[in-house]
Order: sequence, then C-alpha cells, then structure tokens
Amino acid sequence: MDQFFIEIYESIVYQWIVMNQNTYKKSGIHFHIDQNDPNKLVFISDELKGDIYFWTNHHIIEETIVNKDGDITFYLHFRIINLASTKKFIQDFINQLMYSQQPKRIGMSCSCGITSSVFVERIQELSQMLHLPYSFEVVPIYSIEQVYSKYDMIILAPQTSYLEPKIKAICHKECYIMSIDASVFATSNYQQALIMIQETLG
Repeated sequence: MDQFFIEIYESIVYQWIVMNQNTYKKSGIHFHIDQNDPNKLVFISDELKGDIYFWTNHHIIEETIVNKDGDITFYLHFRIINLASTKKFIQDFINQLMYSQQPKRIGMSCSCGITSSVFVERIQELSQMLHLPYSFEVVPIYSIEQVYSKYDMIILAPQTSYLEPKIKAICHKECYIMSIDASVFATSNYQQALIMIQETLG
C-alpha cells in the first residue's frame, strides 16, 4: 500500500474518532485526547477505561480496555491497511465499551399496563439500535413504592401523570420521576421520548 494513502487513512480515522465524541457521551462514555500525548485517545465510563493509541511511525493502532480492577478485558493492535478494515476495528472497540456499560434501568407505568407494554417494547428496540445503555420494563403503578429503588428512572404515562407529586415523595429523590407528554405517548414518538430521557438522566 502506498505510504501516502496510509498516512491519509490514519488521519481520517483519528478525526473520525474525535468528531464522534457526542455519540460516546450519549452512552455515558467520557472522551478526551491525552494532554501529554495527542496520539492517545482516552475513553472513560463508570465501569471501564479504554485507550486507542496511534503508533504513527509504524502506522499501527493499539486498542486496550481495562476494568475497575485494572484487568485487561479487550486488547487488539493492528496495522493500517485500508480505511474500511481500520474503521471496523475501531467500531468493535467502541461497541465493546458501549455494550459493557451497566445499563440504566427505566421503569414505565400506566393505569392498565397494556399500552405501556407496547411502548416499552418499541422504545427498547430503538434504544438498542442507537446503542444507548438503557433497559426498559413495565412497572405496575401499585408496586412503585416497593420496587422504585431498583430503577434509575420511572416514567409515568399520561394516564398516571397526576400521581407524579405523590410518587416523587415516595421515592425521596432516589430515582428520577418523569411524566411523558400525551403528544409523545399517544403518537408513539419513541425518538422524542428517548431525547427526554437523555436530557433528564444527563
């Protein structure tokens, strides 16, 4: 492979990683370029720390992920040959970080459970497609007081939103309580619902 093209691929991949940092942030992964060595890109989540290192003199990329105990859970190094294979290896690394995230548990409650079951199923599918670390399930309205501590967030359907003040008092700020707009729920606007969830959970 022509040296000129390899160097271009290397630069493209580096910029591609940096420019996608908002995607990592949405999945709870903090990204930065190492202050002492710009060839080192750092990814930090609650559970894992990942590094991508560009050995520019040799056109080699090294990927490492370690857990809280310092154990290596993912390691790969490869020579840049073409753009497609290089991006594939980078995406595998990023996916490993995203899918290894402890998902946020989100319960959804409505008056009967039927409509919320469908909503939960569809929003879970979209969440997985977008690689968001959320796990959705239906929570009966009458059992919230017993189970709220298991969840990071409880979403109230429009039919039960009038109970929001009471449920917030029960939960003592131990989990987020959010009422979903009727315009979002009734139109099955799962994308907007996810935006609301992301804005609340941060």
